[in-house]
Amino acid sequence: MVGVFYGLVLIELILLLFTPSRQQRVSIVFLVMLAIIFAYVPITVSDNWVYNWYYTHPEVPTKFEPVFNQFMQIATKVGLSYQQFKLVIFTIEMSCVAWGLNIFQVDNKRVVLLCYTAIQFFESGVQLRNYLMDTVVFVAIAYLWRDKRFDTMYFVMLVGLAAGIQLAAVFFLLLLPMRQLRTRNAQLWFIGVISVSTLLIAVPVTRHVYVLLVQAIATRLPVIGPKMLQYALRFEPGMIIILDVAMAVVLLLLFWRLEAIFKQADNQQLQSSIRLGQQMALLFYSMVPLYLVAYNFDRILIDGLLVVFAIFAQTLGQLTQRNKWILLAIMGLLVGTYSFATYHYGTKYHNTYAPMIHENTMFPDKTYVMKEGWR
Repeated sequence: MVGVFYGLVLIELILLLFTPSRQQRVSIVFLVMLAIIFAYVPITVSDNWVYNWYYTHPEVPTKFEPVFNQFMQIATKVGLSYQQFKLVIFTIEMSCVAWGLNIFQVDNKRVVLLCYTAIQFFESGVQLRNYLMDTVVFVAIAYLWRDKRFDTMYFVMLVGLAAGIQLAAVFFLLLLPMRQLRTRNAQLWFIGVISVSTLLIAVPVTRHVYVLLVQAIATRLPVIGPKMLQYALRFEPGMIIILDVAMAVVLLLLFWRLEAIFKQADNQQLQSSIRLGQQMALLFYSMVPLYLVAYNFDRILIDGLLVVFAIFAQTLGQLTQRNKWILLAIMGLLVGTYSFATYHYGTKYHNTYAPMIHENTMFPDKTYVMKEGWR
């Protein structure tokens, strides 16, 4: 199966490079391959074991968010096996991606799916709540971009639904105030405030004040307060912060450059997309202070990159042939570097990518040997 998967990826890349943008359609064969990899992850793998255990023991109370918990209970009552349940999740996720891309009016869907496969996909089959939430938020942000009557309400409602799947969705509500950061100066001021806040949390003297403030707030929030306090007391900045800060800054610079290129263009939709790209980069940067307490806040950036991929896909169709190749090269460099770095950080490769691609329970790679100490 490993050879078939990489062969399909190669075919998709060739089609991406040599097919006109308006003819870029998603291959059904490639989607079926992704579905098999997604659903048939070994039960012994990290979070997949947890989800499987709760799914097969519905009588045991969980700490999962209510929407996901109810969804899981319904699937159990219907009689779906755990693998069938995951196939339903995959179908919902791909449907949400297609829904969002249609709202964004993206013709080149192939480039989005390939980027998604490189960065998000190999965690999605293990971290079920996070990536189901991610695709619902993607639809929500697509409505925010469209900006017609009631679309802001749809955005808030869909983010609320996504928060019922995983609470981290609420961070994307920050896009509402960030829409006011339209000028370069306003965005630079925002970056300055976030940078100073990060330093204040990192310096021991001012960090003590920060902990006291969190304690005061946490006592008034019985549900999420204890978790907030736990993070405040734990100071564990991961090395991934370097990569994520660099990604946020590079994306902002890239969208500033695209803004200059299309400044005179009579294309309001594309200009709205570029502004949204800037806002996404600022959202990613605003997470930097939280990285000082837990590296897994990088999920916000990873989740939000799906929106960035959609904006890049929109932009490709508006560029000259030369600039199109330049943007594809930049995308390839960013996606390739980030994918390699994140999957080889800590135990991520061995807990997600390797089991999903090599130990698939439907088509296992019999030549693959898991090294001792990887799990």
